[in-house]
Amino acid sequence: MANAIGDRIRARMREAYGESFTQSDLADSVRMTPDALSRALNGQRQFATLELVRVANFLQTSLHWLATGEVDPAAAKVAARHTYDVAARRHESIDWSAERTAIETVSTAYTQAFRSEPERPQVEIPSSAQDARKLLLEFDQDFVRQFAESVEAVFGVEVVRVQEASRPYSIEVVGRRVVVVPPHVNWFYQNFSIAHELGHFSSGNLEPIEEEPLASTESERASNAYAAELLLPREDMTALNWSAMPLTDFADRLWRWGVSTDFVKRRLANLGIVPHEEIREVLNMSTQKALRRHLVLDESTMWVDEITDRMDRANTRRFPKGLIRAHMEAAAEGRLRPTYLAWMLETDALELERELGPADEKPDLDWMLDEIERGVHPNP
Repeated sequence: MANAIGDRIRARMREAYGESFTQSDLADSVRMTPDALSRALNGQRQFATLELVRVANFLQTSLHWLATGEVDPAAAKVAARHTYDVAARRHESIDWSAERTAIETVSTAYTQAFRSEPERPQVEIPSSAQDARKLLLEFDQDFVRQFAESVEAVFGVEVVRVQEASRPYSIEVVGRRVVVVPPHVNWFYQNFSIAHELGHFSSGNLEPIEEEPLASTESERASNAYAAELLLPREDMTALNWSAMPLTDFADRLWRWGVSTDFVKRRLANLGIVPHEEIREVLNMSTQKALRRHLVLDESTMWVDEITDRMDRANTRRFPKGLIRAHMEAAAEGRLRPTYLAWMLETDALELERELGPADEKPDLDWMLDEIERGVHPNP
């Protein structure tokens, strides 16, 4: 058993760091003596649990895989937006080792909160984008304005927005489906990313992070097509009078669609629709410039800059209320240290521990959640 573990560690060392990386280098990196590591690799002593955890973390692999040689059945499964190589006309594979930290941080937050709970049934996400859109419209005719909240309410797919994510991801962990997106002032980028990741969930092409990526140009194109039909359905687009649409009407639609001018331009080209010259000129502008020049907003909201407000909300850290509540309750009951809660709220863990720790009266979690939603961290 120990020899098998040693063989996997050596193989992973070569894969991750090349032939020049030595056992002594690994020993220094995981705080073991070279002799202790050598004997453990050769089966002359067992790895202590903490030693094996450090090795797995440093080699950016699964502790379960090091110990058993098998993929962890409880490990998070992922898919992610691939970078498109225009010249080669293909989507490039993702370096999962570079993305691992962000994925595993979010996954651990979910695992800590929900691993002891019964797995809840998942809502089926239609394989047809038209059917998915119909369900979203039944929930809210203006579902794109609060897209994350709509997706959570209709499909049970939770949306996390964190700076640690360098690209959008789909994650399935402890029976929960999560879309992770980086904060960005361009709300339309996030909307497309969430719709794209729904496409991955609908097709079920997520995979354990330890395995070779299955996502390909074909699957990425399928998810892009899903997002396009969800946000700009063919039937709606072809029904519009693009040869005579006033610019103010187009700007209003662009605002309500929640997509970019570039996305509309590509969608029209794909559908073989040629708009009139003035709209073609607007489609060559940046989205925000087009809106600020041509969008006519309701006079009752003129005291607030709605475009800037939408930018600010899309650029704000976000975690689902249920995840925060689960961590709060676990911390208040002493089942979890508030480390991940502090990370989610960007506050000090010791302050949270004092606020949530055992006391004569149970902390008012509803009040604290309300304060968090308002963007105010409760003071201890």
